[in-house]
Amino acid sequence: MDALSTPCRPGMRSARVASTVLAVVIALSCSQGVGIGAPELSVVPARAEYPAAAPGAATVVAFTVRHAGGPAAWVGRCGGTLTAYLERAGPRGAWREASRAAVVCPAHVSAAPVEVTPGAAWASTIVAPGAGRYRVRISFGSAFDRPAERTARSAPVTVR
Repeated sequence: MDALSTPCRPGMRSARVASTVLAVVIALSCSQGVGIGAPELSVVPARAEYPAAAPGAATVVAFTVRHAGGPAAWVGRCGGTLTAYLERAGPRGAWREASRAAVVCPAHVSAAPVEVTPGAAWASTIVAPGAGRYRVRISFGSAFDRPAERTARSAPVTVR
């Protein structure tokens, strides 16, 4: 008789199946790195269209990061500004980075990621360098030490 055909006492088989199922659920949860589920963030621009600033000046684009479900998420920041990237639509539809906010932070300002909890929203801004079609991109994660696991992008905004 081999190990797989070893007789079990009544009830042992269901306990073995239950423990196997539990182990599989735990393994799948850990493989996502965030427990059960993953944080879902959305980036919502304050407006769909902005007037272009005067020549030589930049246009400030306001946006809000909203927690749309799942466990808490962590987003990089510098002081009160979220780490964000502004992408510009190219002539053939390709998006390219046009601007960054709070990527490099002075030593005296907190650069610790901010926790965005379920149902919370965090307002921030980024600078558009001129007229064009843009979208805001943020990176976020499921843990304090992993704030760049996933990405969320806003709907496009136009600077005219």
